[in-house]
Amino acid sequence: MWVIFPIISSFFYGIADFIVNHLVDNVVPKRKAAAFSFMRLSGYALTIVVLLAIFGRAIFMFPLRSILGVMAAGAINVIGQMYLFRALQEGETVDIKIFSQTGPLISLGLGAMVLGEKIASNQAAGLVMIILGTAIVALFNDDKKHTPDFKVAGITLIYTFFSILSDIVLVYFLSKAGTANYVLFGQSFFFFQLGCLVFTSFIMICIPAWRTAIARHFLKGKDRVLNLSLSLADNLCFALADASYKFALVSIPVVAMLTAVTKASSLFVALLITFVFSKIFPKIIRVKKMSKNQVARYILAAILIVSGIFVMV
Repeated sequence: MWVIFPIISSFFYGIADFIVNHLVDNVVPKRKAAAFSFMRLSGYALTIVVLLAIFGRAIFMFPLRSILGVMAAGAINVIGQMYLFRALQEGETVDIKIFSQTGPLISLGLGAMVLGEKIASNQAAGLVMIILGTAIVALFNDDKKHTPDFKVAGITLIYTFFSILSDIVLVYFLSKAGTANYVLFGQSFFFFQLGCLVFTSFIMICIPAWRTAIARHFLKGKDRVLNLSLSLADNLCFALADASYKFALVSIPVVAMLTAVTKASSLFVALLITFVFSKIFPKIIRVKKMSKNQVARYILAAILIVSGIFVMV
C-alpha cells in the first residue's frame, strides 16, 4: 500500500503539473502564477460534496482539535501550491521534480522535530546522495554563462518545505484522532479540503489584482473554454492524486517513507510525460530542447536520487 498509492498519486500529480505548467506559461500573467490557486476552488468544493455524499454525518464525528489542525494543514498546503505555480512559471516541470527530491530530507528533519522520528545511518547516507543528485541539476545550466538555476531551485525548495510541513501537521493531528481506518480518511480528507477551500477563498477576497488576472483569461478571454477545460482536467487529476496520497498517509503515517517513494516515482512520471505525452499533446506540454550534456546530467541525477531513496527506505 505504501508503494502503490504514492505511485498512483505521482502519476496524477505529474499530469496536473504539466497542465498547470502550460497554463501559467501561456495564460496567467507573468509573476502572478500564484493566482492560479483560485482555479483549484472548484476541485476542493467538488471533493467536499463527494465526501459528504459517501460518509454522511460520520464526517463530523471528529475531534474539534483535529478538525482545526487538519484544516491548518490544508491552508499550509495551499501556500506550498502557490510557490509550486511560481516555480512552474519560472522553470521546467522536470527540473522542479528534480529539485523537489529534497523532500525526503525535509520530511526527515521535520519528522524528527515534530513527530519525534529518528534518523538512521542509512537514511543519512541516502540524503547525501539525494543532495548530490539535486545539486547536479541546480548548479549547472546549459546557457552561455553556465549560471546556476538558483531561482527555480529556491522557489521549489520553499514549495517542498510547505508541502511536507502540511503532511507533518496532518499526521500529527491524525495521531490524536483515533485508529486509522476508512472513515478516518474521509473525515481527515474532508477537513483538509475544507481548509484549502477556506484559505484560498480568504486570499481571493484579499488580493483583487489576482482575481482580475484570472477572470481576464478564464472567464472573459477568447480562449476561456479551452482554459477552463484544462483547469477542470487539472482539478480532476489533482483531486485523484491528493486522495491517493492522503489515503496512504492516513493508513501508513510514515511521512519520510511515503515522501521518498512519491518523489522517486514522480521523477520517472515527469520524464515519461515529457518524452512521450509531449509528442501527443505538443501544444499543451512544453518541452525544451536538451543537449547531450543535459540529458547525461539528468540521468546521473536520477540515478543518484533514486539510489539514495532506496538506501533510505
